[in-house]
Amino acid sequence: MLNPQLIDDSHAFAQLCQTLAEQFGIRFADAGKWDIPLAYDGIHFTEQGHKTFAAGLLEELK
Repeated sequence: MLNPQLIDDSHAFAQLCQTLAEQFGIRFADAGKWDIPLAYDGIHFTEQGHKTFAAGLLEELK
């Protein structure tokens, strides 16, 4: 089971990255909002997760 503190830290890190991107005037893609399927370890993407990530990234780059 994934440690809840790691999840909280991941969200905090994403917020810091978004703030930094805004300061530099660059785009930020928040993949945490894309409902990416994860593997049994709760960290790595499944095969479908990789497809979902790629589709989300493509949409962000349009």
